[in-house]
Amino acid sequence: MPSGGISICRRRKPGEQDRVPLGAREDLIWVQAQEFISTCYFGEGTMIKSFLHVGVGVKDLDESVRFYTEVLEMEEEYRAHNEGEKISRIVDVENADFDFCILTKNNLKVELLAYKSANPNDRQSPIRQDSIGLIHLAFQVDDVDKEYERIKALGYPFNAPPMVARENGPKITYFTGPDNVIIEIYQKMS
Repeated sequence: MPSGGISICRRRKPGEQDRVPLGAREDLIWVQAQEFISTCYFGEGTMIKSFLHVGVGVKDLDESVRFYTEVLEMEEEYRAHNEGEKISRIVDVENADFDFCILTKNNLKVELLAYKSANPNDRQSPIRQDSIGLIHLAFQVDDVDKEYERIKALGYPFNAPPMVARENGPKITYFTGPDNVIIEIYQKMS
């Protein structure tokens, strides 16, 4: 592997693999990562056709919808309610009864789910970036400093001001939104 570089295996055909070095430039990494993902996971002959959405459990649906529409400038696509034996079996939650809202921004969808049975004391401490499992949502912006100031003025706590953490890397910052969801704001640097 090249010094300081990342190398991944990209599946071309069943049984055939080659090493694809990822360069230091963020756009090259992005293109190669997208090619890797679409070839391995969404390519011909696979059951997965595309990435659909991210589901986020919330305490207060209206408050969370306000955050995602006003702070992250997503659009509300629709809201619905679901309950009953079939959905209980599907989601493996006894007596499932929840409201949900689908929000969109470009080709990204976030599903907010407010279960009536949810314990409001669950996950009171923020998840850490070194935790196992889904750890944050990331949104690309044109001006991370401007968004940092705007969101900070709305009262959301940030870990640190926006900064570039590695040579030729993006300028990023993290903050905590409702329900302790960690949000990354990402600006591609030229």
